[in-house]
Amino acid sequence: MISNNLYLSLFRCRTLGRTALLLSGLFALANTLTAEEPLNGYHSALAKSADTTKWVAVDLWQPQAFEAVRLVPAQAYGWNPTRPGFLFPVRFKIEAAANADFSDARVLVDRTAADEPNPGAIAPVYRFPSLTARFVRLTVTKLSQRGVADFAFALSKLQVLRGETNVAAGAAVTALDTIELDAWAKVNLTGGAVGPAQPKVALDKCRAELRQSWHSARQEPYEPRVAARLAMSGFMQNSSSRVLGPGGYYRPNFASMMLPKATCDHGQWDCGDCTARALLAWADLREITGDQQTGREVETGHEQFLLSMLHPETGLVFLPDSTDISKGQSDYHLWDQSRTLRALVRWYNTKPADRAKLKPLIERMIAGLDRFAKNRGTDPLWGEYAGFVSDAFHNDQPVNAPGFVYMRAATAGWADRVGE
Repeated sequence: MISNNLYLSLFRCRTLGRTALLLSGLFALANTLTAEEPLNGYHSALAKSADTTKWVAVDLWQPQAFEAVRLVPAQAYGWNPTRPGFLFPVRFKIEAAANADFSDARVLVDRTAADEPNPGAIAPVYRFPSLTARFVRLTVTKLSQRGVADFAFALSKLQVLRGETNVAAGAAVTALDTIELDAWAKVNLTGGAVGPAQPKVALDKCRAELRQSWHSARQEPYEPRVAARLAMSGFMQNSSSRVLGPGGYYRPNFASMMLPKATCDHGQWDCGDCTARALLAWADLREITGDQQTGREVETGHEQFLLSMLHPETGLVFLPDSTDISKGQSDYHLWDQSRTLRALVRWYNTKPADRAKLKPLIERMIAGLDRFAKNRGTDPLWGEYAGFVSDAFHNDQPVNAPGFVYMRAATAGWADRVGE
């Protein structure tokens, strides 16, 4: 049994010669997640005829070389666990393509002429000459019988193999139809993320993805790109709330009560810190996966929300719930400033098109911090730092017990870039 704590897993990934701290969004779901509760897999919608054609496809995110496909039979845990090979396709074909619409589809495996024996608990591997493609589709032309007059097909996993490596781990899944209920979800087919072209995942589906990711993390070798894709289309998109604002703001929520329902508990009092953490995570995830589209609306909403909290005069990020600029009332926390400054600099470095907008904001923020700082120095271990008499300010006055708070310079290399 897993500990009764909900916690966020942090993974370290070696990327471009440096370590990126990846906010992965893999949570332990304390009272619902045990080794005795595996997920079933993918289940098509029911049909009234066995001869109804259905399909499911995976997007490998980029062209991949492979030479086999493994179909892992489903087992209906919690419903009919004694029936391995549950609803295995009776007749089917497997195709590969470079285009998402399969206009250039190539048939790799054809089992449409005769019924395929049910493999039971054995996962059959279908081999063919090696090729390179991005999309793989399973088209089922004869369904298995589920009830008296109900037909469907189901699989636990669809794996695309290069040697013994499953290049479909974390692949996006699309399907003609699907049953999304309890332990059935199409994302289970690859243990990965919903692709950028699909609708935003609902909270209950996000929960299923997180549960599946935890099973995968315990049972399969850890793959940073898979974790990153899960984070992008699961936690990162679904832990945010739409809030009022002209920029289509999204407010990130990092609360221990996020699952199964997202809350604002933590983000209510350090919006700058939480929103900046989200933007730093987006940058890391996009660098790791190379995916520049998944969650773009939410990421843009995070950016606009962060910018809306920058004071037009001091340049510092304020507490929106207790600040009224029109009345000259502004509250600041130092931890918001350090994280926000790091996020703005990272944003500047990764999105050249936004540099003209970001440069004056960063410079104004540095000037605002310089105004509040009481001393400065250089530490041999941490580098440049600034000292502040408090970690919270109302306008320009400290509001808690005096005591120096030190903040490292968050603008490493900034002086070399401002002239660009």
